[in-house]
Amino acid sequence: MQENDLIKRNVETVRGRIEAACRAAGRSPREVELCAVTKYVGAEQMRALLEAGVSLIGENRVQAAAKKIRDLGRRDFKFHMIGHLQSNKAADAAALFDAVQSVDSLKLARILNAEAGKQNRALEVYLQVNSSGESSKSGVAPGEFMDLAKRVLECEHLHLTGVMTIGPLTQNQAAVRDAFSRTKSLYEELRAISPEVVNLSMGMSGDLEIAIDLGATQVRVGSALYEGV
Repeated sequence: MQENDLIKRNVETVRGRIEAACRAAGRSPREVELCAVTKYVGAEQMRALLEAGVSLIGENRVQAAAKKIRDLGRRDFKFHMIGHLQSNKAADAAALFDAVQSVDSLKLARILNAEAGKQNRALEVYLQVNSSGESSKSGVAPGEFMDLAKRVLECEHLHLTGVMTIGPLTQNQAAVRDAFSRTKSLYEELRAISPEVVNLSMGMSGDLEIAIDLGATQVRVGSALYEGV
């Protein structure tokens, strides 16, 4: 089987997992969007994803995103920054991406706000929360989340629409559920003061079922899309 056909088959397999998880959770599959992560693949693999009907692409690195856009062109899809964003890359990120899911500090938010203003656009952002408390992960601490959220809501050129987290890398499902449940609670607390926050981005290849059970509206899947490629 050719590489692009394998990717398309894997997309369908992942969609099947999403649908099954939604049924188990009593949710409609329409409530959960697949974000295809392209961190380790190039423009050709990205083209296969788009041909398979994927409409949301998540990229971890600004430089890689710029190259893929040059190689592929800007088609009809949403392009989200999901990796840690350094301040010196904020201007490029504000120009390249439809949304930045990894805002984790007021400093970064203010830089993105200024850059979006220069570009005369409203940049969609999510707040990344470190719900597992792991020092290796980026994200605002849960106890500081709402304070940061309120400050970001004041940024004229940012449109806060979501919350993102990365689950702990563990086989302990209870620990994963705890982290996702904590994130869902913060998401609901934020929605109470800002109903425009409609996206809850959590869950990856290994834990998307748990994330969907706990309310994820987007799952960021990478490795499961490239099995056999």
